[in-house]
Amino acid sequence: MGITHFSAVSGKDGLYVGAKDAEVQVADATGVLYHQGTAMTASPARKVVVVPLGAVSSTTTFCVFVAPAAGYLNSCKLVTKNVIAANDTNYWTIALTDKGAAGAGTDTIASKTTKAEGGAAFASYTAWDIGTLSSTHKVLAAGDVVTLTLTKTESAVALAEAAVMLEFVYA
Repeated sequence: MGITHFSAVSGKDGLYVGAKDAEVQVADATGVLYHQGTAMTASPARKVVVVPLGAVSSTTTFCVFVAPAAGYLNSCKLVTKNVIAANDTNYWTIALTDKGAAGAGTDTIASKTTKAEGGAAFASYTAWDIGTLSSTHKVLAAGDVVTLTLTKTESAVALAEAAVMLEFVYA
C-alpha cells in the first residue's frame, strides 16, 4: 500500500475516498467537509463570563460586560447563596441593560422579578435565568457596555455570594 499525494483535487459530485464500491464522502461539490457521513459545520464562537457580585443588600447597578466584538447575548443567569422567596411586597427586580459604547443607552435586554405575581423565587446556589432576552436589544456592537441593575423593594432578603453569568456569541 502506498501513499498518494494530491496537489489539487476536484470533483463534479464531491470528493470520495476508499475502496471501489465502498467509497466514503469527504466533501460535497460545494466544499462542505464530511466526517463519517455527517456534514461538518462550524459552530459560532462563544464566550462565557462570570462576574462575582458578592453581597447585595440594596439597589445597585453593576457593569457586567463589554462586548469584545459584534455579536449577541445568548443567556444571562444569576446565582445567590440565599433562598429568595417569591413575594409581592418584599422582592427584587433584575434588569439587564445595553448602555451602548457611549454609556448612555437604555435598551432593556431582559428583566425579571421575584414578585409572587409574574415572577419567580430563587433557590440556593441554583442558576436563575433572567428570562427571554429581547431579540433586538441582545444584539451588541463592539464596545457596547452591559449593566445589571438589582432593585430591592421593601425588605427583600439580601443576595449573598451572588454572581451573574453571561453567554456571548460572536457574529
